[in-house]
Amino acid sequence: MKQFRSNGSAQKPRVLLIEDDSDDALLFRHALPDGCDLAIAEDGEEGLRAVIETKPHIVFLDLRLPKMCGEDVCKAIRAHEDPEIAKTPIIMFTSKSGEADRVIGRVIGADAYLTKPCRPDDILKELCERLPFETAPHPKSNEILVIEDDQDDALLIRTMLAHDRKQSYTVHCAVTLKQGLEFLSEHTPDLIVSDLGLPDSKGIGTFRQLKKAAPETPILLLTGHQDELMAEEALHEGAQDFVHKNDMNLQILSRAIRYAIERYALIKKARQANLKDPLTGLYNRPAFLALVDHQLKISKRLQKDFVMFYVKIQGQEKILAQRGQEGAVQSVLAATRILRHSFRDSDVLARVGSHEFAIAAVYCDHESAESLSRRLRRDAEWYNEAKHLPFEVNFIIVNFMTRAGEQVDLGYFLDRGAAQTAAQEENGSEA
Repeated sequence: MKQFRSNGSAQKPRVLLIEDDSDDALLFRHALPDGCDLAIAEDGEEGLRAVIETKPHIVFLDLRLPKMCGEDVCKAIRAHEDPEIAKTPIIMFTSKSGEADRVIGRVIGADAYLTKPCRPDDILKELCERLPFETAPHPKSNEILVIEDDQDDALLIRTMLAHDRKQSYTVHCAVTLKQGLEFLSEHTPDLIVSDLGLPDSKGIGTFRQLKKAAPETPILLLTGHQDELMAEEALHEGAQDFVHKNDMNLQILSRAIRYAIERYALIKKARQANLKDPLTGLYNRPAFLALVDHQLKISKRLQKDFVMFYVKIQGQEKILAQRGQEGAVQSVLAATRILRHSFRDSDVLARVGSHEFAIAAVYCDHESAESLSRRLRRDAEWYNEAKHLPFEVNFIIVNFMTRAGEQVDLGYFLDRGAAQTAAQEENGSEA
């Protein structure tokens, strides 16, 4: 029997899957919420032994199995002398045509049946209804404001969140932007989930008003496919993420909410100075690694490319020798001002060395990366032409394109960026 253990305590829900098809077993494994202990038996005899020996909280049972068919396994469980085993919830998988199988499932005592191929939401629904809730942890409830004028969509969101096994939520609903703003004037939720198209507000203006009213609250947007460009614009202005209504299910919504709250918590922690560079106010190296890791997860889900820049102040040793420590500090502060002007609010800027910076540019393709590089060079030229300092501030720039879904080692990126900019400086290159 294949055993996949979670890292939790012994009180985690124990789930047994009796399934001989490896592809179906893999799909089932990915559909399970975090925190379940999953065991997989590949034939009926092995599955029945596992039920008796491990006493799972719930069994998912295929009807067509080698050695001992699902019908006989189900009958044996129901006839067992131990009442705890005999009452084990059994969810039976049936064939695609399924009608005869469903009749058999009801006759032999299965609690429910699912027709293959099963949707993840169907599996989650059975888990939510039948797993003993006392075995699962009870995390702090997150307070969420949902602003949605479509009552069916609002009900769907409330229902999904009510069945989320990973987190509990207290949901407040508003149907107009005005109602949402009134709620925010008196309450501070953990997250705002809002449609971009409301009866009294449309498009990016909806997000901007919410951000102005609740600058310390993360915002997750609901969109139709036609609103994707506006949603991406909102991401650049500080929204945490967006979810397409047509693609929305429990897994997608729950994950987007969790990431939005977690990432904003990291940003908030950084603002409290322990993740900020004290000289420049930019993020420091640990903050960069944590925040960009979250951005990479979102980019992977949205199938968006990602560009990371490594920028070094050229000739810093010469500045230090000629202008002393004061000149070195002035060059770092000037570089910070130029970088802030050149990059977007949605990009993650960090000081990762004494005169080195890393920037993660989200939802950025090759053409956009070249445009940002040109803008940084141009802004540096303008800054130097204005004679703000008695010396020039020039950059060495390298960038790395990360394709949608590509695995990225951020530590390796920083090391590689440092090596390449050092090599360019040694060879006399500059931005």
